[in-house]
Amino acid sequence: EDTKFKATLVGEKDGKWVLKMNGELKIKLDMGELMKGQDPTGTGMEMQMVMTGTMKVDTDAIVDKVTGKTTEMTTALDSISVIDIVNMGIKTDQKAKGTIKMTLQ
Repeated sequence: EDTKFKATLVGEKDGKWVLKMNGELKIKLDMGELMKGQDPTGTGMEMQMVMTGTMKVDTDAIVDKVTGKTTEMTTALDSISVIDIVNMGIKTDQKAKGTIKMTLQ
């Protein structure tokens, strides 16, 4: 399934565009597939671990109208996932929230 984000031009601030972007990412991560061909000894990746879930992403961005360069971006993340360690019989629900703020030079 494709990931789709919606971007909206909200307005202007200090002669720059203000954009809002949001969407949802599907999480489907198989650590065994990622580690294929590598020696997992000592990494903890000898286990069969699979992570599935969703992550909501909301981003506010400031874009220079002249150069098109993004000068500031704040992203809020909200995820719900299940971590399944198959060969150990462990399954756990995980919730996480975070915010990333970047100011670009």
